[in-house]
Amino acid sequence: MWFCGSVNVIKYHLSYPYLSPIVLRKELEMLVEQYGEACLDGSKLVDSHAVVFWNLVSVTLALFLVEFFVAFCNYLF
Repeated sequence: MWFCGSVNVIKYHLSYPYLSPIVLRKELEMLVEQYGEACLDGSKLVDSHAVVFWNLVSVTLALFLVEFFVAFCNYLF
């Protein structure tokens, strides 16, 4: 943990297999077809399909969709 002004910032190193955007899309489509929209609940997705979740996070950050992702997570939790 390191400090940035008055805000505590914790950095973690995550390692997960990279999925191309096309494969990520297919995986998300497959999950929704098999389990319905309920599988996209943040806590369930992290636990059962961590690779898909973290690739989704990295794509949203890479495309500067942070605001969308934060709103999506707030909606789920």
